[in-house]
Amino acid sequence: MTTDHTELTPAERLRAAAAKLRTLLAELGDCRGPWYVVNREARPYPQRIDNIGVPYVVASTTTDPSHPPVIADYIALMHPRVGYALAQWLEASADQVDDGGDEQQALLAASLLLAAPVDPNVPAVTERPERTLRERTAAAIYEMNNPGRPWATAHPDDLLCYGWDADAALLARDAEMAELRRQAELADTVTAETKRLLERRTTRLRERAERAESVTTKALSDLADSGAGFARGFRLVHRDGHYLDGAVFPSGRAFVLDDPEHGFATVTVSVAELLRGGYHGARIEWPDQAPPAEQHAETGLPPEQPCTGPDPADEVTG
Repeated sequence: MTTDHTELTPAERLRAAAAKLRTLLAELGDCRGPWYVVNREARPYPQRIDNIGVPYVVASTTTDPSHPPVIADYIALMHPRVGYALAQWLEASADQVDDGGDEQQALLAASLLLAAPVDPNVPAVTERPERTLRERTAAAIYEMNNPGRPWATAHPDDLLCYGWDADAALLARDAEMAELRRQAELADTVTAETKRLLERRTTRLRERAERAESVTTKALSDLADSGAGFARGFRLVHRDGHYLDGAVFPSGRAFVLDDPEHGFATVTVSVAELLRGGYHGARIEWPDQAPPAEQHAETGLPPEQPCTGPDPADEVTG
């Protein structure tokens, strides 16, 4: 018949838990501890917990060898001598309660040992920390393969096997994350290099644009100073008043029509060179200067005449 431990007083509950613990400890006989994990540092599989002194195989666990054998370590830690100390603490706490003391933590331990409902006035057991990523991954794989069966109810063998599955999944994830980080770092490097090249290219283009603008401005200024965007006409006036039509281009080159009828002309690299090249004593007359007739009306000299070929009056008749 199962005893309803909720009907017990706090002191009675503490002594009942201590008595239950001492009964189990007595039944262990020579396997009284301490206990240890056999060849622990080599991480064998499965792990074995033995009794020190009289040889007993206490238990075995199946923790993945790639992880510390924490389950085996816990079993070895909670050997019978610890149980005796816990029983003594519960009995001492019961005596304190009889004297009016408040032993809430001892009552919580007693309730857990008696597998009885926890008194709502006793502080609850500290919540288990949030599961690790490995545990969450293993749980997700397990529950996907076992619909309707929560991870909390999984068999210990499933905990082990699905833990391995989680390790494999996380290994693949870690490799993928490492590759993504590598690609991100490469992209950052390429972006920085591209930015540097673009800045250099932009600087060069800006310098070229500034030079082009300077050249264009100067060319426009020179054209404005010359008074013409293309060619500028002039007259090459001889000392005898005859003149020839000519023009000078923005490049500085000049030409003179020596014989318009037959298309003979003289071309030079400049007006100055034109005057030096065979038109000694001639002068240049530009469009913005006064026409020859007006000039000679003021000076009293005869007007200049265009050179159109030999003078008929100079021809010799037979």
